[in-house]
Amino acid sequence: MRSGFIATFQRFSAWLVAGAIVLGALAGLIYLIADALFTHNADFRRWYNVLRAQPYRYEGIQPVYLETDPASLIALPDAEAVAAKRRAITKAVFGRPDLPREARPDAIERAIDPRGVAALAPYGDPAVVATVDRFSVVVDEAFTAKAYLLHPLRPNGRLFAYQQGYAGTIDKAAGLLRPLLERGYTVLALNYVGYGESAVHRRLYPGHGVFVPGREHFLFDPLPLRRYLLPMVAGLNQAMEDLGVGQADLGGISAGGWVTVVTAAMDERIRRSYPMAGAYPLYLQQLDHHPPTEEQYYPPLVQAADYLELFVLGAVGQGRGQVQFFGQYDRCCQNNRLSELYAPAVRAAVDRLGGFFYTHINDESPDHRINEDYIALILGDLDALDK
Repeated sequence: MRSGFIATFQRFSAWLVAGAIVLGALAGLIYLIADALFTHNADFRRWYNVLRAQPYRYEGIQPVYLETDPASLIALPDAEAVAAKRRAITKAVFGRPDLPREARPDAIERAIDPRGVAALAPYGDPAVVATVDRFSVVVDEAFTAKAYLLHPLRPNGRLFAYQQGYAGTIDKAAGLLRPLLERGYTVLALNYVGYGESAVHRRLYPGHGVFVPGREHFLFDPLPLRRYLLPMVAGLNQAMEDLGVGQADLGGISAGGWVTVVTAAMDERIRRSYPMAGAYPLYLQQLDHHPPTEEQYYPPLVQAADYLELFVLGAVGQGRGQVQFFGQYDRCCQNNRLSELYAPAVRAAVDRLGGFFYTHINDESPDHRINEDYIALILGDLDALDK
Protein backbone atom coordinates (compact mmCIF):
# COMPACT_ATOMS: atom_id res chain seq x y z
CA MET A 1 0.00 0.00 0.00
CA ARG A 2 2.83 2.32 0.86
CA SER A 3 4.50 1.68 -2.49
CA GLY A 4 1.21 2.47 -4.25
CA PHE A 5 0.93 5.75 -2.36
CA ILE A 6 4.48 6.65 -3.30
CA ALA A 7 3.81 5.84 -6.96
CA THR A 8 0.64 7.96 -6.92
CA PHE A 9 2.51 10.82 -5.25
CA GLN A 10 5.29 10.59 -7.81
CA ARG A 11 2.79 10.68 -10.69
CA PHE A 12 1.00 13.64 -9.10
CA SER A 13 4.32 15.44 -8.62
CA ALA A 14 5.25 14.76 -12.22
CA TRP A 15 1.91 16.20 -13.35
CA LEU A 16 2.50 19.28 -11.21
CA VAL A 17 5.97 19.75 -12.65
CA ALA A 18 4.69 19.21 -16.18
CA GLY A 19 1.82 21.61 -15.55
CA ALA A 20 4.19 24.20 -14.15
CA ILE A 21 6.44 23.81 -17.18
CA VAL A 22 3.47 24.21 -19.54
CA LEU A 23 2.14 27.23 -17.63
CA GLY A 24 5.62 28.74 -17.55
CA ALA A 25 6.01 28.17 -21.28
CA LEU A 26 2.59 29.73 -21.92
CA ALA A 27 3.44 32.71 -19.71
CA GLY A 28 6.75 33.11 -21.51
CA LEU A 29 5.03 32.89 -24.88
CA ILE A 30 2.42 35.47 -23.83
CA TYR A 31 5.21 37.75 -22.60
CA LEU A 32 7.14 37.39 -25.85
CA ILE A 33 4.01 38.10 -27.90
CA ALA A 34 3.11 41.11 -25.74
CA ASP A 35 6.69 42.39 -25.86
CA ALA A 36 6.76 42.02 -29.65
CA LEU A 37 3.43 43.83 -29.94
CA PHE A 38 4.58 46.59 -27.58
CA THR A 39 7.83 47.00 -29.49
CA HIS A 40 6.52 46.82 -33.03
CA ASN A 41 2.82 47.70 -32.90
CA ALA A 42 1.96 51.33 -32.17
CA ASP A 43 -1.75 50.56 -31.79
CA PHE A 44 -1.02 48.03 -29.03
CA ARG A 45 1.23 50.50 -27.19
CA ARG A 46 -1.34 53.25 -27.51
CA TRP A 47 -4.25 51.26 -26.09
CA TYR A 48 -2.06 49.69 -23.40
CA ASN A 49 -1.13 53.20 -22.26
CA VAL A 50 -4.76 54.34 -22.36
CA LEU A 51 -6.00 51.38 -20.29
CA ARG A 52 -3.43 51.92 -17.55
CA ALA A 53 -3.60 55.72 -17.54
CA GLN A 54 -5.20 58.01 -15.02
CA PRO A 55 -8.35 59.88 -16.11
CA TYR A 56 -7.80 62.85 -18.45
CA ARG A 57 -4.24 61.88 -19.32
CA TYR A 58 -5.01 61.16 -22.97
CA GLU A 59 -8.72 61.82 -23.39
CA GLY A 60 -11.24 64.22 -21.87
CA ILE A 61 -10.58 67.62 -20.34
CA GLN A 62 -10.00 68.45 -16.69
CA PRO A 63 -13.01 70.64 -15.75
CA VAL A 64 -10.81 73.32 -14.19
CA TYR A 65 -9.06 73.83 -17.54
CA LEU A 66 -12.34 75.06 -19.01
CA GLU A 67 -12.59 77.85 -16.44
CA THR A 68 -9.82 79.91 -18.09
CA ASP A 69 -10.50 82.07 -21.13
CA PRO A 70 -7.25 81.79 -23.13
CA ALA A 71 -7.91 85.04 -24.99
CA SER A 72 -7.79 86.88 -21.65
CA LEU A 73 -4.16 85.78 -21.20
CA ILE A 74 -2.97 87.48 -24.40
CA ALA A 75 -2.32 91.18 -23.75
CA LEU A 76 -0.83 92.12 -27.12
CA PRO A 77 -3.05 94.76 -28.71
CA ASP A 78 -0.51 96.15 -31.18
CA ALA A 79 3.05 96.05 -32.51
CA GLU A 80 4.29 98.30 -29.70
CA ALA A 81 3.00 95.84 -27.09
CA VAL A 82 4.64 92.98 -28.99
CA ALA A 83 8.00 94.76 -28.97
CA ALA A 84 7.72 95.58 -25.25
CA LYS A 85 6.84 91.98 -24.39
CA ARG A 86 9.75 90.70 -26.47
CA ARG A 87 12.13 93.00 -24.58
CA ALA A 88 10.72 91.79 -21.26
CA ILE A 89 11.27 88.09 -21.92
CA THR A 90 14.73 88.73 -23.38
CA LYS A 91 15.65 90.58 -20.19
CA ALA A 92 14.35 87.67 -18.09
CA VAL A 93 16.69 85.34 -19.97
CA PHE A 94 19.78 87.47 -20.63
CA GLY A 95 19.48 90.33 -18.15
CA ARG A 96 19.19 92.87 -20.98
CA PRO A 97 16.27 93.87 -23.22
CA ASP A 98 18.03 93.17 -26.52
CA LEU A 99 19.13 89.82 -27.91
CA PRO A 100 22.92 89.27 -27.59
CA ARG A 101 23.60 89.16 -31.32
CA GLU A 102 27.28 89.72 -30.63
CA ALA A 103 27.54 86.37 -28.82
CA ARG A 104 29.69 83.83 -30.64
CA PRO A 105 31.14 80.41 -29.85
CA ASP A 106 34.28 80.55 -27.72
CA ALA A 107 35.92 77.96 -29.97
CA ILE A 108 35.22 76.71 -33.49
CA GLU A 109 36.53 73.46 -34.97
CA ARG A 110 36.07 73.24 -38.71
CA ALA A 111 35.53 69.98 -40.60
CA ILE A 112 35.71 67.62 -37.63
CA ASP A 113 35.53 63.84 -38.05
CA PRO A 114 31.89 62.99 -37.16
CA ARG A 115 32.89 59.41 -36.41
CA GLY A 116 34.34 60.65 -33.13
CA VAL A 117 30.94 61.88 -31.87
CA ALA A 118 28.28 59.26 -31.13
CA ALA A 119 25.38 61.67 -31.66
CA LEU A 120 26.62 62.41 -35.20
CA ALA A 121 26.52 58.77 -36.32
CA PRO A 122 23.54 59.22 -38.71
CA TYR A 123 25.19 62.24 -40.33
CA GLY A 124 28.49 60.74 -41.42
CA ASP A 125 27.32 59.84 -44.94
CA PRO A 126 29.53 61.80 -47.38
CA ALA A 127 26.75 61.55 -49.96
CA VAL A 128 24.61 63.80 -47.73
CA VAL A 129 26.93 65.77 -45.43
CA ALA A 130 30.00 67.51 -46.82
CA THR A 131 31.58 68.68 -43.54
CA VAL A 132 30.71 69.20 -39.88
CA ASP A 133 31.86 72.14 -37.76
CA ARG A 134 31.77 72.04 -33.96
CA PHE A 135 31.07 75.16 -31.89
CA SER A 136 31.89 75.39 -28.18
CA VAL A 137 29.91 77.92 -26.15
CA VAL A 138 31.15 78.51 -22.61
CA VAL A 139 28.05 79.42 -20.60
CA ASP A 140 29.58 79.22 -17.13
CA GLU A 141 32.45 77.45 -15.39
CA ALA A 142 30.39 74.25 -15.11
CA PHE A 143 28.90 74.11 -18.57
CA THR A 144 30.27 74.35 -22.09
CA ALA A 145 27.70 73.58 -24.77
CA LYS A 146 28.60 71.95 -28.07
CA ALA A 147 26.74 72.78 -31.27
CA TYR A 148 27.23 71.12 -34.65
CA LEU A 149 26.92 72.85 -38.00
CA LEU A 150 26.20 70.22 -40.66
CA HIS A 151 27.01 71.38 -44.19
CA PRO A 152 25.06 69.64 -46.96
CA LEU A 153 26.66 68.41 -50.15
CA ARG A 154 24.54 70.77 -52.25
CA PRO A 155 23.60 73.81 -50.09
CA ASN A 156 20.45 75.76 -50.91
CA GLY A 157 21.43 78.83 -48.87
CA ARG A 158 18.93 78.13 -46.05
CA LEU A 159 19.63 77.43 -42.37
CA PHE A 160 17.61 75.11 -40.13
CA ALA A 161 18.40 74.96 -36.41
CA TYR A 162 17.39 72.01 -34.25
CA GLN A 163 17.34 71.58 -30.47
CA GLN A 164 17.09 68.09 -28.96
CA GLY A 165 15.37 67.67 -25.59
CA TYR A 166 15.87 65.42 -22.59
CA ALA A 167 16.60 61.68 -22.71
CA GLY A 168 18.40 61.59 -26.03
CA THR A 169 20.81 63.20 -28.45
CA ILE A 170 20.53 64.60 -31.97
CA ASP A 171 20.91 61.18 -33.59
CA LYS A 172 17.24 60.66 -32.67
CA ALA A 173 16.32 63.48 -35.06
CA ALA A 174 17.83 61.86 -38.14
CA GLY A 175 14.38 61.22 -39.63
CA LEU A 176 13.93 64.98 -39.91
CA LEU A 177 17.47 66.30 -40.27
CA ARG A 178 18.69 63.94 -42.99
CA PRO A 179 15.87 64.91 -45.42
CA LEU A 180 16.62 68.57 -44.69
CA LEU A 181 20.29 68.01 -45.47
CA GLU A 182 19.35 66.16 -48.65
CA ARG A 183 17.27 69.20 -49.65
CA GLY A 184 20.31 71.41 -49.18
CA TYR A 185 19.60 72.95 -45.76
CA THR A 186 22.58 73.67 -43.57
CA VAL A 187 21.64 72.31 -40.13
CA LEU A 188 22.69 73.68 -36.75
CA ALA A 189 22.03 70.92 -34.19
CA LEU A 190 22.32 71.05 -30.40
CA ASN A 191 21.87 68.52 -27.63
CA TYR A 192 20.12 69.58 -24.46
CA VAL A 193 21.98 70.63 -21.34
CA GLY A 194 23.79 67.62 -19.90
CA TYR A 195 23.57 65.35 -22.97
CA GLY A 196 26.21 64.17 -25.40
CA GLU A 197 29.26 66.41 -25.41
CA SER A 198 27.27 69.16 -23.65
CA ALA A 199 28.05 67.76 -20.22
CA VAL A 200 27.61 69.69 -16.97
CA HIS A 201 30.30 69.49 -14.28
CA ARG A 202 30.61 70.30 -10.61
CA ARG A 203 30.67 73.97 -9.79
CA LEU A 204 31.82 76.08 -6.87
CA TYR A 205 29.31 78.72 -5.85
CA PRO A 206 31.22 81.11 -3.55
CA GLY A 207 29.58 81.24 -0.17
CA HIS A 208 27.55 78.10 -0.86
CA GLY A 209 30.06 75.36 -1.69
CA VAL A 210 30.67 72.87 -4.49
CA PHE A 211 27.61 71.29 -6.10
CA VAL A 212 27.27 68.32 -8.42
CA PRO A 213 25.08 69.01 -11.48
CA GLY A 214 21.43 69.43 -10.57
CA ARG A 215 19.04 72.34 -10.26
CA GLU A 216 21.24 74.39 -7.96
CA HIS A 217 21.89 77.02 -10.65
CA PHE A 218 18.29 78.18 -10.23
CA LEU A 219 19.20 79.13 -6.66
CA PHE A 220 22.61 80.69 -7.18
CA ASP A 221 22.87 81.82 -10.81
CA PRO A 222 21.27 85.24 -11.38
CA LEU A 223 20.44 84.30 -14.99
CA PRO A 224 19.90 80.52 -14.98
CA LEU A 225 18.09 80.38 -18.34
CA ARG A 226 21.28 81.39 -20.17
CA ARG A 227 22.37 77.77 -19.75
CA TYR A 228 19.46 76.63 -21.94
CA LEU A 229 19.19 79.47 -24.46
CA LEU A 230 22.60 81.11 -24.96
CA PRO A 231 24.05 78.12 -26.88
CA MET A 232 21.27 78.33 -29.47
CA VAL A 233 21.53 82.12 -29.85
CA ALA A 234 25.34 82.08 -30.11
CA GLY A 235 25.18 79.16 -32.54
CA LEU A 236 22.62 80.96 -34.71
CA ASN A 237 24.72 84.13 -34.71
CA GLN A 238 27.78 82.24 -35.93
CA ALA A 239 25.94 80.05 -38.43
CA MET A 240 24.14 83.03 -39.97
CA GLU A 241 27.44 84.86 -40.26
CA ASP A 242 29.10 81.83 -41.86
CA LEU A 243 26.30 81.43 -44.40
CA GLY A 244 25.66 85.12 -44.97
CA VAL A 245 21.93 84.79 -44.20
CA GLY A 246 19.59 86.86 -42.07
CA GLN A 247 16.95 84.24 -41.23
CA ALA A 248 16.71 80.68 -39.99
CA ASP A 249 14.02 78.10 -39.34
CA LEU A 250 13.97 76.35 -35.99
CA GLY A 251 12.59 73.11 -34.58
CA GLY A 252 12.93 71.04 -31.45
CA ILE A 253 11.29 68.25 -29.51
CA SER A 254 10.24 68.00 -25.86
CA ALA A 255 12.41 70.38 -23.82
CA GLY A 256 13.99 71.28 -27.15
CA GLY A 257 10.52 72.33 -28.23
CA TRP A 258 10.44 74.64 -25.22
CA VAL A 259 13.77 76.15 -26.35
CA THR A 260 12.17 76.58 -29.77
CA VAL A 261 9.18 78.44 -28.30
CA VAL A 262 11.27 80.83 -26.20
CA THR A 263 13.94 81.44 -28.86
CA ALA A 264 11.35 82.20 -31.54
CA ALA A 265 9.59 84.58 -29.15
CA MET A 266 12.83 86.52 -28.55
CA ASP A 267 14.48 86.32 -31.97
CA GLU A 268 12.67 87.83 -34.95
CA ARG A 269 15.24 86.25 -37.27
CA ILE A 270 13.43 82.92 -36.79
CA ARG A 271 11.18 82.60 -39.82
CA ARG A 272 9.32 79.35 -39.07
CA SER A 273 9.39 77.61 -35.69
CA TYR A 274 8.30 74.01 -35.14
CA PRO A 275 8.04 73.08 -31.45
CA MET A 276 7.17 69.38 -31.06
CA ALA A 277 5.69 68.33 -27.69
CA GLY A 278 7.32 71.51 -26.50
CA ALA A 279 5.06 73.54 -24.24
CA TYR A 280 1.52 73.99 -23.06
CA PRO A 281 0.43 77.12 -21.19
CA LEU A 282 1.01 76.50 -17.50
CA TYR A 283 -2.67 76.51 -16.56
CA LEU A 284 -3.07 73.41 -18.74
CA GLN A 285 -0.23 71.64 -16.91
CA GLN A 286 -1.25 72.24 -13.30
CA LEU A 287 -2.68 68.70 -12.97
CA ASP A 288 -0.30 67.04 -15.41
CA HIS A 289 1.21 63.69 -14.40
CA HIS A 290 4.46 64.92 -16.01
CA PRO A 291 4.84 68.56 -14.92
CA PRO A 292 7.37 70.83 -16.63
CA THR A 293 10.89 71.17 -15.28
CA GLU A 294 12.08 74.29 -13.48
CA GLU A 295 13.32 76.15 -16.53
CA GLN A 296 9.84 76.13 -18.01
CA TYR A 297 8.24 77.88 -15.05
CA TYR A 298 11.16 80.10 -14.07
CA PRO A 299 9.36 83.00 -12.32
CA PRO A 300 10.93 85.97 -14.16
CA LEU A 301 10.07 84.35 -17.51
CA VAL A 302 6.44 83.53 -16.75
CA GLN A 303 5.97 86.91 -15.07
CA ALA A 304 7.28 88.62 -18.21
CA ALA A 305 4.86 86.78 -20.52
CA ASP A 306 2.26 84.05 -20.45
CA TYR A 307 3.04 81.07 -22.64
CA LEU A 308 0.19 81.99 -24.97
CA GLU A 309 1.95 85.31 -25.51
CA LEU A 310 5.20 83.46 -26.22
CA PHE A 311 3.37 81.52 -28.92
CA VAL A 312 2.09 84.75 -30.45
CA LEU A 313 5.53 86.38 -30.32
CA GLY A 314 7.04 83.39 -32.11
CA ALA A 315 4.47 83.59 -34.90
CA VAL A 316 3.99 87.30 -35.66
CA GLY A 317 5.97 89.34 -38.14
CA GLN A 318 6.36 89.51 -41.88
CA GLY A 319 6.89 86.02 -43.28
CA ARG A 320 6.99 84.48 -39.78
CA GLY A 321 4.94 81.64 -38.38
CA GLN A 322 4.77 78.82 -35.85
CA VAL A 323 3.47 75.27 -36.25
CA GLN A 324 3.08 73.31 -33.02
CA PHE A 325 3.00 69.50 -32.92
CA PHE A 326 1.53 67.28 -30.22
CA GLY A 327 0.80 63.58 -29.77
CA GLN A 328 -2.55 62.87 -28.14
CA TYR A 329 -1.28 59.52 -26.84
CA ASP A 330 2.33 60.60 -26.25
CA ARG A 331 3.32 58.54 -23.21
CA CYS A 332 5.61 61.31 -21.94
CA CYS A 333 4.19 64.79 -21.96
CA GLN A 334 2.14 67.48 -23.73
CA ASN A 335 -0.39 64.79 -24.58
CA ASN A 336 -4.19 64.81 -24.91
CA ARG A 337 -5.76 67.44 -27.22
CA LEU A 338 -5.28 70.47 -24.99
CA SER A 339 -3.91 72.67 -27.77
CA GLU A 340 -7.45 72.79 -29.16
CA LEU A 341 -8.45 74.85 -26.10
CA TYR A 342 -6.07 77.74 -26.82
CA ALA A 343 -5.27 77.53 -30.55
CA PRO A 344 -8.27 79.66 -31.69
CA ALA A 345 -7.30 82.50 -29.32
CA VAL A 346 -3.64 82.43 -30.35
CA ARG A 347 -4.56 82.22 -34.02
CA ALA A 348 -6.92 85.19 -33.70
CA ALA A 349 -4.19 87.32 -32.10
CA VAL A 350 -1.64 86.28 -34.73
CA ASP A 351 -4.05 86.96 -37.58
CA ARG A 352 -4.75 90.41 -36.18
CA LEU A 353 -1.06 91.27 -35.74
CA GLY A 354 0.15 89.58 -38.93
CA GLY A 355 1.69 86.13 -39.03
CA PHE A 356 0.83 82.43 -39.14
CA PHE A 357 -0.07 79.94 -36.38
CA TYR A 358 -1.21 76.33 -36.63
CA THR A 359 -1.36 73.28 -34.36
CA HIS A 360 -1.22 69.65 -35.43
CA ILE A 361 -2.21 66.67 -33.27
CA ASN A 362 -1.10 63.12 -34.02
CA ASP A 363 -3.80 60.75 -32.73
CA GLU A 364 -2.05 57.45 -33.46
CA SER A 365 1.52 57.26 -32.16
CA PRO A 366 2.07 56.55 -28.44
CA ASP A 367 5.75 57.46 -28.68
CA HIS A 368 7.53 60.62 -27.59
CA ARG A 369 9.38 61.25 -30.82
CA ILE A 370 9.39 63.12 -34.12
CA ASN A 371 6.57 61.27 -35.84
CA GLU A 372 6.42 60.76 -39.59
CA ASP A 373 3.46 63.12 -40.02
CA TYR A 374 5.45 65.87 -38.26
CA ILE A 375 8.31 65.39 -40.72
CA ALA A 376 5.99 65.44 -43.73
CA LEU A 377 4.28 68.65 -42.58
CA ILE A 378 7.55 70.43 -41.79
CA LEU A 379 9.13 69.49 -45.11
CA GLY A 380 5.97 70.44 -46.99
CA ASP A 381 5.73 73.78 -45.21
CA LEU A 382 9.38 74.61 -45.93
CA ASP A 383 9.06 73.51 -49.55
CA ALA A 384 6.08 75.85 -49.97
CA LEU A 385 7.94 78.75 -48.34
CA ASP A 386 11.06 78.30 -50.44
CA LYS A 387 9.37 78.01 -53.84
